[in-house]
Amino acid sequence: VSTQSTGVRATFGPGGGYDVLYPSLNTEKFDELRGCEVDVIPAGRKHVFLSLNRYERKKNIGLAIDAMRHVRHTCSAKEWEECHLVIAGGYDERVEENVSHHRELVTAASDISGHVTFLRSFDTPTKLSLLS
Repeated sequence: VSTQSTGVRATFGPGGGYDVLYPSLNTEKFDELRGCEVDVIPAGRKHVFLSLNRYERKKNIGLAIDAMRHVRHTCSAKEWEECHLVIAGGYDERVEENVSHHRELVTAASDISGHVTFLRSFDTPTKLSLLS
């Protein structure tokens, strides 16, 4: 979106106090993904929810687990079997908060563990595959 966008002008007014807004990721990289598949999502899962964050408490990743638990209680058993949550984030085993928070999240998701996958410190092709 640029300052020439009608949506930006309508939201912020003409010509005042804003710069060009850039996308949060390089979308051209998606073109390079042909044939790159992520094998962490179980077969048959049509509805995949993705949380991309560092493993830090301030990111409130537990909210994604709570939301997934809510999904389980509000949809049919058949629909639930089509749902999966991927929690993927930066992780450094030398950082105590990363280690302890990851452990807390795994424990928090224990009742829905078959529907949650945790990824730590993944590469760019994996991130792009998850986003596509």
